Amino acid sequence: MSHRGQQILLELLLAALLLFLLRIAWPFASSFVLASMLATVMHPANSRLSRRLRRPGLACLLTTLATVIVLTRRMPTSVPCTLAARTSSYRSW
Repeated sequence: MSHRGQQILLELLLAALLLFLLRIAWPFASSFVLASMLATVMHPANSRLSRRLRRPGLACLLTTLATVIVLTRRMPTSVPCTLAARTSSYRSW
């Protein structure tokens, strides 16, 4: 097989693997988008806290805890309702 033929075969395999990866990751796409938006929003607060405390690990811990507390306080009923809807659809199988 020539060098050009090997390159074409490698590109085809790479495209097939990329499609396979996208098929696996597709159910998590909304989670990836939400996580990137949350990281973008919380980065300035984490940077300020890290400079003030001079301990980046502690700043990350405090920022993460504050984010979790705020998110769980804002949506206390939406998560159980979503989980109940998902589990009821699984039981119908």
